[in-house]
Amino acid sequence: MNTFGEERGEIAHSSAIKTKKTPNPADELERVKQIIQELEKVDQLITNLLK
Repeated sequence: MNTFGEERGEIAHSSAIKTKKTPNPADELERVKQIIQELEKVDQLITNLLK
């Protein structure tokens, strides 16, 4: 997730006029899907701990 945030910040904040690097929507979607899968694992672990 750190890499995801760093890259999104680089795109969003590297230029006041326009982005220097346009994100590839397919790559970003795949990355978000991976993050969601990992968050679901964490959520399940927390749920199990609370039982």
